[in-house]
Amino acid sequence: MISQKRGNGKLTLMCNIELMKRGFKALKQMTKMNYLYLQKPEDALTSYRELLGYTKVSSHSLDTGKS
Repeated sequence: MISQKRGNGKLTLMCNIELMKRGFKALKQMTKMNYLYLQKPEDALTSYRELLGYTKVSSHSLDTGKS
């Protein structure tokens, strides 16, 4: 799950990536639950907008090689 390498902050970076993955998955599930099961489209839209923020951060990290 998390590498124990400590050189150049790799452990910190890998922890942050793992947290981002968990946060993304949680928001994805919240969006789905709000829209499909709870019939709360406004709440689903709010969590979907947060998901878009995750994709912006992720694509920026890949483009520049930074987190």
